[in-house]
Amino acid sequence: AIVRILAEHGERLEFADYIKQVAFAKNILSRAAEHKALNKVFTPAHWTDRLPEMLSLWSNVLEGWKTSPMTTYDFNNAYAEAESLTYTKYFQGMIVTGKADLLTPLNDATHGKPVFPLGLKAVWDRFDSLRSFLDQCGEPLTTSDLRVPSGELGNTCLMSAVKFGHFDKVAAIAKQSGEPLTMADYLSKDRDGYTLISILAEKNQLAQVFAPNLWAGRIADMRTLWSHVSVAQRGQVDFQQAETTAKQATLKQRKGGGINLQSH
Repeated sequence: AIVRILAEHGERLEFADYIKQVAFAKNILSRAAEHKALNKVFTPAHWTDRLPEMLSLWSNVLEGWKTSPMTTYDFNNAYAEAESLTYTKYFQGMIVTGKADLLTPLNDATHGKPVFPLGLKAVWDRFDSLRSFLDQCGEPLTTSDLRVPSGELGNTCLMSAVKFGHFDKVAAIAKQSGEPLTMADYLSKDRDGYTLISILAEKNQLAQVFAPNLWAGRIADMRTLWSHVSVAQRGQVDFQQAETTAKQATLKQRKGGGINLQSH
C-alpha cells in the first residue's frame, strides 16, 4: 500500500527506507517478510533503473525469510524482469540493421556483466517480427547465438528465452539453423541450480521438448534426457509414442527420405 501511494505521487521508497530502524520498531523490510509481502517489495517495475539497489536490498533478506511468495528463485526472476525493463528503453531507441545489434551490449560491460538485447524479455515478446527481418537480411539467428550469457545473473539468452515462456521460438531457431539443442543445453543450470529441462517441465512444456521431429537420429539422447524428467511430471508426454514416431523418422532419414512430422 505504501509503495502504491508513493507511486501515485511520483515518489518511491529508497534502499535506506526499507532498512531504516527507528527505536525498537521493525523496519519495512522486516515487516514485509513477517506479512509474506516481500514479493511486493521486489516488484520489478519498482526497481527499474535501480538494479544495484535491488540486489543490495535482497542481500539484507535473511535466509529464513526467503519463502513463498518470494524465494530466491522468485527474486531472480523478478530481477531478470527488472533488468529487462531497465534496458529495454535503450533497445527501443535503436535501429536494428542486423544480427549483431542483438548481440551488442546495451551497457558498459567494462563495469559489469554485458546485457544483450537478445537476453531481454521485451525482445522475445516481439521476436517474430525481429526474426522475420533477420531472415530477410540473410542473418538468421543460430542456436550458438542463444548460448551467449547476458545480464547480472549470468543466464544464457537460451535460458532467459525459456524462462520468459518462448521455448517454441528457441525450437524454431534450432530447426532453422540445423543446430539442435544438445544434452548440455537441456541440463545447463541457472544460478539457483535449476536445469533447463526442469524449468520446461514446471512450465508444462515437455510435449514441445519431446516432439518427435526434434529427435530423429538422436533416440539415445532422447531417452537419456527423459531419464532426467521427474516421475511426477512424466504425464505431460506419451513418451513411448513419441519415441516410436522418432524412430520412424530416423529410419526415413537414413533412407534419404523426408517427413514433416509437424503435420502428422
